[in-house]
Amino acid sequence: MRNFLINKQPLLPMKQANQYILNFKTFSWVFPTLFGVLLVLPIERTLEAAVEGGALVKGSAFSDDTTVVPAASGTSKAIKWSQLDYDTTAFDFNSSTPTRLKVKSAGDYFLSFTGPVAEANRAANARSQVHFFVKINGSTAIPTAKTSSTYVRHDSDHTESS
Repeated sequence: MRNFLINKQPLLPMKQANQYILNFKTFSWVFPTLFGVLLVLPIERTLEAAVEGGALVKGSAFSDDTTVVPAASGTSKAIKWSQLDYDTTAFDFNSSTPTRLKVKSAGDYFLSFTGPVAEANRAANARSQVHFFVKINGSTAIPTAKTSSTYVRHDSDHTESS
């Protein structure tokens, strides 16, 4: 079955039809150009940046320039921040003390932390869990600012956690 559209209006005179076609052809480059530009633009970008009033800090070594997490001895090490992007109106950073990010004004802050752990050695029945926590002025731990989600089982080739 076919569908037909019946229009009772008269067709355009030939002169008007030719004029319409000429006008359309002069702008026929617009759509391919726009399509080409859209294809050249990257579809997905990976950008990491701090929001206004925020900070993004990264580090891959501790304050003593090691990357080994201390054994279960109660010893703690500070992370040396090596990549920073922060709002200078809210935070201050001094490269001579790379483990500290100074908050300029008192208040409540949201902290988000990811601490991936990879262990080179594993014992068949041993399990480990690393704790990360935030300290005020390097001495007082904030009770609500700690994470214990880095459990490594060591069995079945399990050596990593985040």
